[in-house]
Amino acid sequence: GIIEKRQISMCLGKNGGYFQMGGYDKTGHLTRNGEADDDVKWVKMLRPNDDFKVPFRGISINNHVMNGSNSHKVAFIDSGTTFTYMNTESYNAIKLHLQWFCSQDPNNNCKGRMDFARRGYLCFSYSEAEFPDGPYDYFRSFPILRFMLGTEEENLTVDWFPSEYLYREKSSRYCIAIDIQN
Repeated sequence: GIIEKRQISMCLGKNGGYFQMGGYDKTGHLTRNGEADDDVKWVKMLRPNDDFKVPFRGISINNHVMNGSNSHKVAFIDSGTTFTYMNTESYNAIKLHLQWFCSQDPNNNCKGRMDFARRGYLCFSYSEAEFPDGPYDYFRSFPILRFMLGTEEENLTVDWFPSEYLYREKSSRYCIAIDIQN
């Protein structure tokens, strides 16, 4: 047949990515300097022919594992969505730890007033006047979220940077691209 191997590969890129079936082409996996990366990370799916479900071990924020973030032991890898969907416990763990992170250094962490009033929305105010050169410094004030996938032996982590998880809901607000789905 057309597909050589029972294998999929997904490249998670900052400006898009790609999905391959039947193997992978390493020339598409690049390092920071633009060279082909031979250090591709592999995670086995939980069951053959069962969607794209992989073991999930939790989420950390700046290298601190969030209590409650590992309440689900399975992650469904969805290549076609803007949002990351999670259960209420994981969502609340992120919310709680963001509130903690932002409160630790209010002048430098999370350079935007928190607006968590609407259920399912973790948003922060944004001022173009405060950031006339664009949102780079704004993004740098937020933590990195690290998703821990695979078994302990596979030990795959995916870092989600603020410039990737924050989307501009309107001119004066960025929100985190997560939603609750139990």
